[in-house]
Amino acid sequence: MDKQAQVKTSLYPLGFFILTACLASLVGYPLFLALDGGYALERITSKLTLIFLVISIYPLSKFLRYTRADFGFTDSHKAFWKQCSSGFLLGLIILSTAILAELHLGTRVYDNSTVLSLVFISKLIVGALLSGLLIALIEETLFRGLLFRFIRDRSSATFTVLLTALFYAALHFLKSGIDPGTLDETTLITGFKLIALAFANLTNPEIFDSFSALFFVGLFLALIRNQTGSLAQCIGLHASWIFLIKITRSLTNPNPQSEWFFLVGDYDHILGYFVTGWMALVILLYLVYIRKTNSLNPPDSVR
Repeated sequence: MDKQAQVKTSLYPLGFFILTACLASLVGYPLFLALDGGYALERITSKLTLIFLVISIYPLSKFLRYTRADFGFTDSHKAFWKQCSSGFLLGLIILSTAILAELHLGTRVYDNSTVLSLVFISKLIVGALLSGLLIALIEETLFRGLLFRFIRDRSSATFTVLLTALFYAALHFLKSGIDPGTLDETTLITGFKLIALAFANLTNPEIFDSFSALFFVGLFLALIRNQTGSLAQCIGLHASWIFLIKITRSLTNPNPQSEWFFLVGDYDHILGYFVTGWMALVILLYLVYIRKTNSLNPPDSVR
């Protein structure tokens, strides 16, 4: 695949996302006025962008004539939950290893103000689980489902894995970084300025540690999707990581006094250079496993 074709393939989803963000800005401004400034315009625009992206999945899939199989969904509910469960278990093993290591290094410490009770623990587990499943279902359907299929139809497996991982990581850092209180006035144009600043923030070196971690997480999820053809396993993996992160953040606090604190980023003080290195090792081991078992799917067979 030549570079011109790669650039063209990349511009389609990028252009669609920019248009979606602009639409969210147009709708968000009158909503901001209706709420009398109770919520920051950037927050409203961000939420609307996500909502519009989710809503767009169905009409886009119809327009592109994609089936459930194209997204990586199986017709069997039993098979779906089996794959999802295996992914969840694998995700627990992978991320809990990293979190336990970070606790050992002292980058996070137990929150002594937390009063543990059966009710508290039950609510925490159920809330983290439901949140993890919902977010994973949405993001995996969007990134490893629709976006993966669209790019894969037009490019190689390697390019698809890399580009979906890049889009996945980038979406988490599209924030302007502007304090709403510093804005002199909020107008219809303000939303578009915030969008431009959000994209400019992707070049901010301060986000590189957490960005790289999410990029490698995206690489692993895309490799799983490419190898197994299963979106359910990706959903399980993703859900377990959100589940663990929410529980960890509820029970522990970041510890800036740790000499190893540079290994975690400001995004959530869990993801950072340590997770980047760990996920790079996990990916390497997975690639070795694929090669040894000779089970790598031919590129054209990935659906």
